[in-house]
Amino acid sequence: PMSNPIARINGEFPATGRFALSAIAAVAMTTQAVEFENDVIEGNLDTTLSYGASLRTSDADPGNIGMANGGTRYSVNGDDANLNYDSGLFSNVAKGTHDLEVDFKKLQDVSLFLRGTYFVDFENIRGDSPLSDKAKREVGRDMELLDAYISYDLPTSIPMNIRLGNQVLSWGESTFIQNGINVINPIDVTKFRIPGSELREALRPVPLLSVSLQATDNLTLEGFYQFKQEEMEIDPAGSYFSTKDFVGPGGQYAMLGFGSTGQPNMESFMDNPLYGLLEGEPARVPTVSNPRFNPALPPSAANAPFLPSGAAAIPRG
Repeated sequence: PMSNPIARINGEFPATGRFALSAIAAVAMTTQAVEFENDVIEGNLDTTLSYGASLRTSDADPGNIGMANGGTRYSVNGDDANLNYDSGLFSNVAKGTHDLEVDFKKLQDVSLFLRGTYFVDFENIRGDSPLSDKAKREVGRDMELLDAYISYDLPTSIPMNIRLGNQVLSWGESTFIQNGINVINPIDVTKFRIPGSELREALRPVPLLSVSLQATDNLTLEGFYQFKQEEMEIDPAGSYFSTKDFVGPGGQYAMLGFGSTGQPNMESFMDNPLYGLLEGEPARVPTVSNPRFNPALPPSAANAPFLPSGAAAIPRG
């Protein structure tokens, strides 16, 4: 819903915001690896920590705000994002991601892999934030265990690997063409919005039994069985990138209008015996709504928004 430029303090800046943000520090990111070993296991722990922020470089366009909220847009069902965020920071995030890989010495060719991620957005978790509690759980603060699976390399002449557990099966990473072979794992859209986000944090693992067979040096065969389906995570209602106030976590209701906006010119009903009723004048007889009324057809006594209820005649207005 935002037509104004967005500047992200993470790597390269958009040209529209580069000079305006020249006095603000860029993202700090660090990656560390720790190896460990004892008589039973050996493994390594990779840790990535980062801090980043995103800001809005100008105020909201009135054309994206409903008239009832002070803008020029007819509908108020898609303006919460613009009402909740003025120019300035809309994301201020510290996050971490950890990858743990463990090999078992007494169980050759068996390994365990775990991945977890967490973040805190100091801008969206504020006590005075207009976001709902459900929305804050999505964009304000979260901790999640992602991958968790056991891998086994079969000791055969043809290399074969079996994985069981929550995992990401990557059959291509393109998101431009939808419904391809890369749709095995759903996407957490909110993770893509975080400054410094990585693809591994946005792809949601699903419980799978996957098998990979290296048939030749140039040919690999893969197959899987999926035990459970996971849903795609979308932007919560009222967050900066949300487009509808009633869609996503925290969405509660939609405002439906039944006013005269968009209806035919009422002058076309001058010859309608129900004209006085259509113009809003007090009805002198009981009336009921006409479910078959079609404003695209010529008006008549049968094609009118209201029909008489038990009356012999309809007075003209």
